[in-house]
Amino acid sequence: MESLVGGDRPCGRMCRHYRILLAGDIEEEGMMSKRRRSLLLLLGVLVIAAVVVLFQILVPARPPEPIVFGVGLAITGVVGTIGEDQRQGVQLAQDFINQKQPGVLGRSLSGPLDLRIEDTLDTTDGAGAVIDRFINQDRVLCIIGPTLSQQQFSTGPVANTAGVPVIGPSNTAAGIPQIGEFIFRVSAPVAQVAPNALRAALNLFPNVRNVAQVNATNDAFSVSEGGTFRQAIADTGLNLAFQGTFLTTDRGTGFDQLITNILNNNPPIDLLVISGLTNDSSSLIQEARALGYDGPIVGGNGLNDPNVARLTEGAAEGMVVATAYFPGLQTALNQTFRQRYQERFNESPGQFPAQAFTAVQVCAEAVARVEASTSQPITSLDLASARRAIQQELLQFSGFETVLGPIGFTSEGEIIQQNAFVTRLTVIENPDGTISGEQELLGG
Repeated sequence: MESLVGGDRPCGRMCRHYRILLAGDIEEEGMMSKRRRSLLLLLGVLVIAAVVVLFQILVPARPPEPIVFGVGLAITGVVGTIGEDQRQGVQLAQDFINQKQPGVLGRSLSGPLDLRIEDTLDTTDGAGAVIDRFINQDRVLCIIGPTLSQQQFSTGPVANTAGVPVIGPSNTAAGIPQIGEFIFRVSAPVAQVAPNALRAALNLFPNVRNVAQVNATNDAFSVSEGGTFRQAIADTGLNLAFQGTFLTTDRGTGFDQLITNILNNNPPIDLLVISGLTNDSSSLIQEARALGYDGPIVGGNGLNDPNVARLTEGAAEGMVVATAYFPGLQTALNQTFRQRYQERFNESPGQFPAQAFTAVQVCAEAVARVEASTSQPITSLDLASARRAIQQELLQFSGFETVLGPIGFTSEGEIIQQNAFVTRLTVIENPDGTISGEQELLGG
């Protein structure tokens, strides 16, 4: 018998069989090794994924950074009623934006809107302290306010030099946007609005001839509006039969001599035109009615508030006022705003809360547009660049829908507003004995 191995002879079929078995074992062992490696790799991936999930559970994601605006309003002082109305307007705007109410912004913000609301009082010093804190401590992206034109003339140059966008919610005096490139306003200037009230009064009272025009002398807005009214009186061919002045601090019987002079004027006065802040002008109307003036009254922007019915205890019934806002404006956004405002504050919104709401809305929309164009949160930009980007976006506004109607801005930051209204105040005696007011639309 031949040997299976050794010698020069091949091992034959049996040897080949062993070689085949050996190769099969090696191949099978290689496949098992590959499977083990795949299983180990899969196990590793699963372990990593589990660690990531556990990390996300144990370590919450960093919340988005808030978008901070400074809001400086005269909440106390002689125009406290205006400032309080404005505070209600900006608070509602904040709610609308953070709750992503449809129709307010073109797109959502990257983080929650944080409004730093501060009381500027009714003084330039009070406004200066608040604006300085907004710029240098709070490092806000945008400033809403201050309430008074006189305050804006004082603080606007400071904010403009610092490169902070400012939106005036109720600054109507001539020259506000010209303070600087960062100063805007959503309040239509008196030169555009006030003459409309005079023309409407003439339609209601065509026999009016002799006009008494009075204004406060210690407030920039009142002085500016008084000049506008005097020009409108001349332009309409009426006779400026009496021109008087008062102070924003005057109250009650402090108007006795002024009213007495109006009542004793020769020729007799047919129409009284008032430019002042809300409280002093309301007090003047009360005193005028108490002393016997029963003719028509045209009020300026300071009287552009349904609350005047309550402040005058009903004496302002029938007063004619030109306004940049009408609660009955039939747009989806305004109707939602009016409903929510009434539900929250138990009164109809007037011009001041509507303009304050709009100021927040347009600044937030500018931020949203910056974030869309840069594809990053605005808080990722350095502060100076973010402020400049907001200012540049504001200049592009045209036909943007607000509760005031469509608005835009000129290259100087002046509002371009399509809607203007004239209203007559209706006094309402409520079942609980309180007095409220509603504005009846005369034209717009």
